[in-house]
Amino acid sequence: MSACPVCDCVTFEECYPANFDGGWRDAVPFFLTGRTKAVHGRIVRCRDCRFIFTSPRFSAEEYARIYAAVHAGGGGGSPPRDRFIALARLVRPHEAGGRFLDFGWGGGGFLDVMPGYDAIGFEVAADVPNGVERTGRIVTGDILAEGLPAAGLIEGSFDFIVAWDVLEHLAEPGQQMRRLHSLLKPGGRLYLTLPNSASPVARLSGKKWNMLLLEHLWYFDPVTLTKFLARCGFVVDSIRPTGYPVDMATVIRRARQTYGDWIPAPPAVLADWVVTLPIGLMFVRAARRD
Repeated sequence: MSACPVCDCVTFEECYPANFDGGWRDAVPFFLTGRTKAVHGRIVRCRDCRFIFTSPRFSAEEYARIYAAVHAGGGGGSPPRDRFIALARLVRPHEAGGRFLDFGWGGGGFLDVMPGYDAIGFEVAADVPNGVERTGRIVTGDILAEGLPAAGLIEGSFDFIVAWDVLEHLAEPGQQMRRLHSLLKPGGRLYLTLPNSASPVARLSGKKWNMLLLEHLWYFDPVTLTKFLARCGFVVDSIRPTGYPVDMATVIRRARQTYGDWIPAPPAVLADWVVTLPIGLMFVRAARRD
């Protein structure tokens, strides 16, 4: 990184050294829920605004290849339905109806729990002809491509946009957030979930925080996120902590990824036991500023 994406400062200090060393092909086994081990790149802090992020990083093209390889191997996974039900309860009081975009569709779980809305899901994918393609209510491709209108993604046409656990993965977050801004109607809302580096669990866990992962590039807190979104044309309405519904089998697998295989593998029966854990996530509601 040549400059901080929040304040443009060019001076950084190291928080944690990388515990991964390799090229993009080497990174594939360490991405998303099917990872063999929890690792991360070198993590630094901006000396001016204190924003935390990964530097150096892979290129946008390399990240696209990694995600394509992970999903082709079935390692992407999907959050439990309880996760989307909980998020719908947070969104519905502010959105009586209308048209929305689920950016980072990831299997359509959120669209399924939002009946009565005119919804489109967008899944980021590389090597899509003409940049984007649409099948039913799902658009696949590059959100920065020029062919969005033909796929139904017209500027100023969405009442709100959701992006669950997406921002921390984006290789070009400023450009992509500004594109989402352009798709919203004047005053339209943006809803996000993402890791909060200032959360109690992040502070207590330190270098063992479960959100320090190779696929996570940006570690916002409420202050740095508010500044960043302002640069992209948004004003933040609210930020609140939110739990993560997850089955106990996944909890144990994540512990094994972080602390080692000395932790016994979970029995299959634990996959049916869902709990909501405070893992350091924040729920954000912002509005398009014109």
